[in-house]
Amino acid sequence: MHRMRTIPAQRRGEEAGFTLVELMVVILVIGILIAIALPTYLGARTRAQDRAAQADLRSGYVAASTYYAANNSFTNFDVAAAQQAEPGLAWVAGGAAPGQKQISIEVALNQSLLLITQSSSGTYWCIAQLPGSPLTSKGGDAAWANVNTTAACNQGW
Repeated sequence: MHRMRTIPAQRRGEEAGFTLVELMVVILVIGILIAIALPTYLGARTRAQDRAAQADLRSGYVAASTYYAANNSFTNFDVAAAQQAEPGLAWVAGGAAPGQKQISIEVALNQSLLLITQSSSGTYWCIAQLPGSPLTSKGGDAAWANVNTTAACNQGW
Protein backbone atom coordinates (compact mmCIF):
# COMPACT_ATOMS: atom_id res chain seq x y z
CA MET A 1 0.00 0.00 0.00
CA HIS A 2 1.29 3.37 -1.00
CA ARG A 3 1.21 6.08 1.67
CA MET A 4 0.62 9.68 0.75
CA ARG A 5 2.82 12.18 2.41
CA THR A 6 0.94 14.85 4.31
CA ILE A 7 1.62 18.53 3.77
CA PRO A 8 3.37 19.04 7.15
CA ALA A 9 5.65 16.13 6.38
CA GLN A 10 6.51 17.64 3.01
CA ARG A 11 7.32 21.03 4.56
CA ARG A 12 9.82 19.60 7.02
CA GLY A 13 12.32 19.25 4.28
CA GLU A 14 11.87 22.85 3.08
CA GLU A 15 13.44 25.84 4.77
CA ALA A 16 10.88 27.87 6.71
CA GLY A 17 10.89 31.67 7.04
CA PHE A 18 10.42 34.87 5.12
CA THR A 19 12.39 35.93 2.10
CA LEU A 20 14.42 39.09 2.10
CA VAL A 21 11.97 40.72 -0.32
CA GLU A 22 9.04 39.98 2.00
CA LEU A 23 10.86 41.50 4.96
CA MET A 24 11.77 44.60 2.95
CA VAL A 25 8.13 45.08 1.92
CA VAL A 26 7.01 44.88 5.56
CA ILE A 27 9.66 47.43 6.60
CA LEU A 28 8.59 49.72 3.75
CA VAL A 29 4.93 49.56 4.80
CA ILE A 30 5.84 50.30 8.43
CA GLY A 31 7.98 53.25 7.29
CA ILE A 32 5.12 54.68 5.24
CA LEU A 33 2.72 54.37 8.20
CA ILE A 34 5.19 56.16 10.48
CA ALA A 35 5.71 58.91 7.88
CA ILE A 36 1.95 59.48 7.82
CA ALA A 37 1.38 59.30 11.58
CA LEU A 38 4.33 61.33 12.89
CA PRO A 39 3.35 64.78 11.51
CA THR A 40 -0.21 64.24 12.72
CA TYR A 41 1.04 63.36 16.19
CA LEU A 42 3.38 66.35 16.37
CA GLY A 43 0.63 68.71 15.16
CA ALA A 44 -1.80 67.37 17.75
CA ARG A 45 0.83 67.79 20.45
CA THR A 46 1.43 71.44 19.52
CA ARG A 47 -2.31 72.16 19.43
CA ALA A 48 -2.74 70.55 22.86
CA GLN A 49 0.09 72.65 24.32
CA ASP A 50 -1.45 75.82 22.88
CA ARG A 51 -4.92 74.94 24.17
CA ALA A 52 -3.53 74.30 27.67
CA ALA A 53 -1.90 77.76 27.68
CA GLN A 54 -5.12 79.36 26.44
CA ALA A 55 -7.10 77.60 29.17
CA ASP A 56 -4.71 78.98 31.80
CA LEU A 57 -5.09 82.43 30.28
CA ARG A 58 -8.90 82.16 30.46
CA SER A 59 -8.63 81.15 34.13
CA GLY A 60 -6.38 84.14 34.72
CA TYR A 61 -8.90 86.40 33.02
CA VAL A 62 -11.67 85.05 35.25
CA ALA A 63 -9.53 85.87 38.31
CA ALA A 64 -8.95 89.40 36.99
CA SER A 65 -12.67 89.80 36.28
CA THR A 66 -13.46 88.74 39.83
CA TYR A 67 -11.05 91.40 41.08
CA TYR A 68 -12.68 93.93 38.76
CA ALA A 69 -16.16 93.05 40.05
CA ALA A 70 -15.05 93.67 43.63
CA ASN A 71 -13.11 96.90 42.94
CA ASN A 72 -14.74 98.31 39.77
CA SER A 73 -11.24 98.71 38.29
CA PHE A 74 -8.26 96.61 37.24
CA THR A 75 -5.93 99.11 38.93
CA ASN A 76 -3.79 97.38 41.59
CA PHE A 77 -4.44 93.93 40.09
CA ASP A 78 -0.87 92.81 40.57
CA VAL A 79 0.90 89.51 41.25
CA ALA A 80 -0.18 89.48 44.91
CA ALA A 81 -3.84 90.18 44.09
CA ALA A 82 -3.78 87.66 41.26
CA GLN A 83 -2.20 85.00 43.48
CA GLN A 84 -4.92 85.57 46.04
CA ALA A 85 -7.66 85.35 43.39
CA GLU A 86 -6.21 82.29 41.59
CA PRO A 87 -3.36 80.58 43.46
CA GLY A 88 -3.23 77.68 41.01
CA LEU A 89 -1.55 79.81 38.33
CA ALA A 90 2.01 81.12 38.15
CA TRP A 91 1.68 84.91 38.00
CA VAL A 92 4.53 87.28 37.06
CA ALA A 93 4.80 91.03 36.73
CA GLY A 94 4.76 92.52 33.26
CA GLY A 95 7.55 94.16 31.35
CA ALA A 96 9.32 91.06 30.08
CA ALA A 97 8.23 87.98 28.18
CA PRO A 98 6.70 85.38 30.47
CA GLY A 99 8.12 81.89 30.68
CA GLN A 100 6.18 78.79 29.88
CA LYS A 101 3.17 78.24 32.15
CA GLN A 102 3.46 81.77 33.57
CA ILE A 103 0.86 84.51 33.20
CA SER A 104 2.24 88.00 32.86
CA ILE A 105 0.12 90.95 33.96
CA GLU A 106 1.16 93.51 31.36
CA VAL A 107 -1.58 96.11 31.81
CA ALA A 108 -3.94 96.44 34.75
CA LEU A 109 -5.15 100.02 34.84
CA ASN A 110 -8.70 101.34 35.27
CA GLN A 111 -10.77 99.54 32.60
CA SER A 112 -7.81 98.03 30.70
CA LEU A 113 -6.25 94.62 31.22
CA LEU A 114 -3.69 92.60 29.26
CA LEU A 115 -2.56 89.11 30.24
CA ILE A 116 0.08 87.14 28.30
CA THR A 117 1.35 83.57 28.58
CA GLN A 118 3.69 81.32 26.63
CA SER A 119 2.69 77.79 25.69
CA SER A 120 5.07 74.84 25.77
CA SER A 121 5.18 75.07 21.96
CA GLY A 122 6.77 78.52 22.27
CA THR A 123 3.81 80.61 21.09
CA TYR A 124 2.78 83.68 23.11
CA TRP A 125 -0.94 84.08 23.76
CA CYS A 126 -2.72 87.18 25.04
CA ILE A 127 -6.14 88.25 26.21
CA ALA A 128 -7.07 91.91 26.59
CA GLN A 129 -10.02 93.74 28.08
CA LEU A 130 -10.45 97.02 26.27
CA PRO A 131 -11.97 100.04 28.02
CA GLY A 132 -15.63 100.69 27.35
CA SER A 133 -16.28 97.28 25.82
CA PRO A 134 -17.69 94.12 27.36
CA LEU A 135 -15.75 92.05 24.80
CA THR A 136 -12.23 90.75 25.05
CA SER A 137 -9.59 90.73 22.39
CA LYS A 138 -7.39 87.65 21.96
CA GLY A 139 -4.24 86.99 20.01
CA GLY A 140 -1.22 84.82 19.57
CA ASP A 141 2.15 85.04 17.89
CA ALA A 142 5.59 83.44 17.99
CA ALA A 143 7.10 86.81 18.99
CA TRP A 144 6.31 88.43 22.33
CA ALA A 145 6.65 91.91 20.81
CA ASN A 146 3.66 91.16 18.57
CA VAL A 147 1.26 90.59 21.50
CA ASN A 148 2.64 92.80 24.30
CA THR A 149 0.20 95.70 23.90
CA THR A 150 -3.59 95.79 24.02
CA ALA A 151 -3.63 97.11 20.44
CA ALA A 152 -1.47 94.22 19.18
CA CYS A 153 -3.52 91.57 20.98
CA ASN A 154 -6.09 91.13 18.23
CA GLN A 155 -5.15 88.20 15.98
CA GLY A 156 -7.69 85.88 17.62
CA TRP A 157 -7.57 82.24 18.70
